[in-house]
Amino acid sequence: MDFWDNRLEEYLAEYTLPEGANHNVDRAFRALKHSDAWPDFVKILDKSREEIAYTAVPGVAGQAGGSVIPSALPGDAWPLWLYGTDRTFAYEEHVKEVAALQDKAQLHAYALQYLYSVLLLADSAVLWDRAGIPREIRHDSFEDFGYKLLECRKMYGIDGTFTDWFRRFYTVSRFKLGRLEFELVHASNYEELREPVVINGTTITQDMTLINVHIPSCGHMPHESVADAYDKAIAFFDGLRLEGTKPQPPVFVCHSWLLWPEQEKFLPRKCNVLPFMRDYTILSSAPDQGSNLWRAFYVRYNGDPSVLPRIGSFQRAWAEYLENGGECGTALGLLVWK
Repeated sequence: MDFWDNRLEEYLAEYTLPEGANHNVDRAFRALKHSDAWPDFVKILDKSREEIAYTAVPGVAGQAGGSVIPSALPGDAWPLWLYGTDRTFAYEEHVKEVAALQDKAQLHAYALQYLYSVLLLADSAVLWDRAGIPREIRHDSFEDFGYKLLECRKMYGIDGTFTDWFRRFYTVSRFKLGRLEFELVHASNYEELREPVVINGTTITQDMTLINVHIPSCGHMPHESVADAYDKAIAFFDGLRLEGTKPQPPVFVCHSWLLWPEQEKFLPRKCNVLPFMRDYTILSSAPDQGSNLWRAFYVRYNGDPSVLPRIGSFQRAWAEYLENGGECGTALGLLVWK
């Protein structure tokens, strides 16, 4: 068994994948190794490993850029890169290079992209350990690779991935803490915060660092689990502040289709999305022509609600809303968690 065989075996042994996915991923790997594309694939992997090794990560002193000091983690000054600044690892570029090998490999691009992504996780784990991130947080964060595989299976019947979502996991800047995922962003990224906003007595200004919220597709999210995730994030980012600034209260930001305000009118009263929405103060919302509806139905929406599946109350409510002339969209919200 060679280096890459061991890599894949270790990944499949440690992380949870949907039923049958271990076999399918391993089978795709064997086919790739026996194809003409394998040498080119390994070249991309080797280049990526080198980039990851030189990526500026939390715990590495002397780097330029935005940083924070979470006192709950080791180190006197624990730099954590803000969203959009960690570009050493050209993940998106390499994913395209891998996808371009599909004819040569005789494998679907989504399967190739998944293999590429998971075969690099051991290199990323070194950075997480260097940063002092607890192993259980790293494990929970990397479980998202399985969630994305299931999304691809539901959408296209392929055990792979059709997104370039993963780079933030390699650069130690997105963390799953309980039910939700979090990363740091700067308030100046949002036009809605050009002027100060006051929420629950807290003034949010452009010079603040916010905790960005993602909702991974890993099942139901009762509000108790959401509240627990916010508490975990506050503890994790304890002492949040930009270098040279005063400590600030934790403020969460979320830009998601799950905050679309119209849902108050048609979702069942017991739906877990509603209490999640109500925690946030909505700053803006806009239609998106259904570009996010695949997350609810796992089909591409073509404007015809009659083709949408209706399994469960959430899908039924959304389909009926669309049939009655409703439109879909996204919203941006802020949350000062008490």
